[in-house]
Amino acid sequence: MPELLAKHTSMTIFTAEDQLEVCPNCIYLMHRNKNLVIKGNKLQLLEKAPKHSLNLPIDIFFQSLGEEYKEKSIGIILSGTGTDGSRGIKTIKESGGVILVQDPLSAQFNGMPNAAIASGLAEFIAEPEAMANVLQQIPNLDLASEFSNNQSNDEIFSNILDEIKIYAGIDFKQYKKNTLIRRIEKRMSLNNMDALLNYYQLLKASVSEIELLKQDFLIGVTSFFRDRDAFDELKRTVIPALFVNKLPTDTIRVWVVACSTGEEAYSIAILLDEYIQENQLRNDFKIFATDVDNFAVQTASAGKFNVGVASEIDKKYLDSYFIKNVDSIQIIKRVRDKIVFSSHNILKDTPFIRMDLVSCRNLLIYLNASSQQKVLSSFLFSLQRDGYLFLGSSESINESVDELKVISQRWRIFKNISKSKHTPNFESPSLLSKELLTKSPKEYINKNAENAKEDADLAYLKFLTKKYSPSCIFFDKGFNILYIKGDAGKYLKFPEGMFQSNLLKMLDDGLGVLLQTMVSDIQESDKAILIKDNLVFKDQSQLSFNLYLQKVNVADGFKDTYLIHFEDTVIEIEKEIDFSKVQVSALNELKIKELEKSLIQNKNQLQYVVEELETSNEELQASNEELMASNEELQSTNEELQSVNEELYTVNFELQDKNRELNLLYNDINNLFDSTDVGTLFLDSELKIRKFTPSLQKHFELNEQDIGRSISNFAANFKEEVRLKMIKDAALALVELGTIEDEFKDDFDHYYIRRVSPFITIDKKVDGVVITFVDVTTLKNLYDTLEVKEKLIEKESLYNKSIIENNSFYVVKTDLAGNYTYFNQYFSDMFGVQFQDLIGKTSLSLIMPEDHGACIQAVEKCLAEPNKTFWTTLRKPSPAGVVVSQWEFKVLKDDQGNPIEILCLGHEITPLIKKQEELQSLLNIN
Repeated sequence: MPELLAKHTSMTIFTAEDQLEVCPNCIYLMHRNKNLVIKGNKLQLLEKAPKHSLNLPIDIFFQSLGEEYKEKSIGIILSGTGTDGSRGIKTIKESGGVILVQDPLSAQFNGMPNAAIASGLAEFIAEPEAMANVLQQIPNLDLASEFSNNQSNDEIFSNILDEIKIYAGIDFKQYKKNTLIRRIEKRMSLNNMDALLNYYQLLKASVSEIELLKQDFLIGVTSFFRDRDAFDELKRTVIPALFVNKLPTDTIRVWVVACSTGEEAYSIAILLDEYIQENQLRNDFKIFATDVDNFAVQTASAGKFNVGVASEIDKKYLDSYFIKNVDSIQIIKRVRDKIVFSSHNILKDTPFIRMDLVSCRNLLIYLNASSQQKVLSSFLFSLQRDGYLFLGSSESINESVDELKVISQRWRIFKNISKSKHTPNFESPSLLSKELLTKSPKEYINKNAENAKEDADLAYLKFLTKKYSPSCIFFDKGFNILYIKGDAGKYLKFPEGMFQSNLLKMLDDGLGVLLQTMVSDIQESDKAILIKDNLVFKDQSQLSFNLYLQKVNVADGFKDTYLIHFEDTVIEIEKEIDFSKVQVSALNELKIKELEKSLIQNKNQLQYVVEELETSNEELQASNEELMASNEELQSTNEELQSVNEELYTVNFELQDKNRELNLLYNDINNLFDSTDVGTLFLDSELKIRKFTPSLQKHFELNEQDIGRSISNFAANFKEEVRLKMIKDAALALVELGTIEDEFKDDFDHYYIRRVSPFITIDKKVDGVVITFVDVTTLKNLYDTLEVKEKLIEKESLYNKSIIENNSFYVVKTDLAGNYTYFNQYFSDMFGVQFQDLIGKTSLSLIMPEDHGACIQAVEKCLAEPNKTFWTTLRKPSPAGVVVSQWEFKVLKDDQGNPIEILCLGHEITPLIKKQEELQSLLNIN
């Protein structure tokens, strides 16, 4: 390899050695028997994996390159077979590096380029010559330092994030600024730009560039069983614990946050299903896999992956949980149905609830500190008590450490031990006022037009009510004061402390209790109630008043509103008493009687109040308990409804995708059925008709109403024994699970090949049979014609062969090198040789040495002018002596006109030569 490369470059070429320092403008070739990684600025050699294991040296090197050089790393995939490199570029991409892939059309071997492109990580796909231009375009940008020197860049940076938010609805201002800057630097490099303002203008003009930058920000990189040791710990410690204290009917709930293209969600699903199957449990599980990237969610939902990822999966999982296709692998339906994929933004959307396990392994490291805490708070809200949190190896929990117990510090597995329920911190849409929600814009316009007319009426009404209306108070069913008119304050008392707007706090206790009772009495009545001779002490004076209570009519625009108004009573004087003439004893006796009477009234009233208070207290306690129970039920119901709503939303989202897929598949199948000439019949396990193609009606007179009927009930357009054998073969295919083929002729002299195969579902279950009828009439007729022609040709060939073998001339064929490939029997008899002794040997062996030159010259002339024939005379030894023969040389060609053999035809001229010699001697004598 060094010698080959040296012809095309002046750079120094090294075969990598351990601890060899890397220098610019040098080429380092991988050691044949070692794997290569880079640490710091030096290369390190590692032992290869055992022979029985798959060794992927490019993946190993790319992984170390991405980890070591981060956003400065560049991975280039060129021509090659297999899928090596398609996993290592994930590390480079995640670190912010650049991925370039050779266009498969320009590659001699397109396996590696196709695998890299299928991963969706390639940022530049082109021929190698164009790659060199891309590498030259990457300037050495340092935007981070420019931000401190140029404040305008901060504003431009903010505008760039706003553009993405408008386009995709994702607020990247909650991500780490330096991470985003490095991603912008990379996009600027690929677009050959060194000014942030220029790149911002490109974003405003190019939607595709916004999409590419958004995808770079999201960094959707994942893999099956990423960090294999972490998943081993999850399988050993967490998975069994999830089923502890669970009833057989309970469902394990898992939330995979930032699921990207779904590999992590499927990995956890495989572990859960494996545990349930191995332990023969009846429990089920449900996984909610969410991501803010709609495209990634749709990819994950399909459950189909490039065949190159098979190396990430253990063979036992690959065989049990995946269906292998030519260029892809597909998760089995049983596991796929356990996962609900949906678009969800953890930073602003409502979190899921009652989760036994939350996994988030590729998100927190990209968020700023406040956003990280916000997400962790949502996780704590989502997790049930003793639920588990599974984070990435580079992520931490900071302030939440007291509420999470460490299960594995290395692999960031934690257990929720919080006794309280966290309140999630997520954004919610602003609530519109009731007025805005119930009135249309047209109503507002009309209302503004009417306001001018109403203002005059209101002015007159205000004047009249102020002059003639009594003092009154409007209050609601909770006794909260809504409106006070007139001097109603003189009938109320205002206790010390914070102001209370509740009417009961401002009335005498007895009157308050009575008022409560009366309000209950008029709930269903529009009648007014009069409470007479109420007393209130105000400024050391006694005021007597009557109180009127009534419920305000709903027709007047009020609901659950009550009105009380006050009326002072006039106390008439029946007689005058001269206080000085009243005896003290009589006065005292009168006073005592008055006091006793008042005391008895007060006792009775007090007893009534106490009884009312006790009753009210009991009712309030009961109501309070009921309200607390109802509140708990409502909270639980609300959580259930919220969870059900989330599941319904995500399931609906998934069903819509599935419906679109089914529609496409249905259209494809219908078009295939309508266009194919192959009659196809689908039967269920009871040999009842499930579906058929239009071409099948050549054999059976079927229509749509016949679906569901047994095929044995229908006559066919071929012999009865053929029909019965078809039904017998269909039943046999269900048992033996094999394909049975047969050839038959119908009543119209058409020939068909009938094939009976078991119908196998996506879950690898047999659910009926498929019978196909392929019309081979044309082929059959052609075959018969060919058979006749072959017999004629064979007969003619035998005739020609007989002529050649029995004629008195030599027929010899050699390859282009002059080795025998055929000679006839006359040649064999003449020179006493056998075919098996000379075949494959040079033809010069039977020619006199003096004539070798003439023979070779004749062959060369034939090859130089293959369309001409050349003659020469050759001498050959034979049992009867030297034989002189005249030979004709001619080139034989294939169908494309290429020389393949040399044909030599000869006849003996020995007698003629002797006669010429005799004649010449006679002439010489004369």
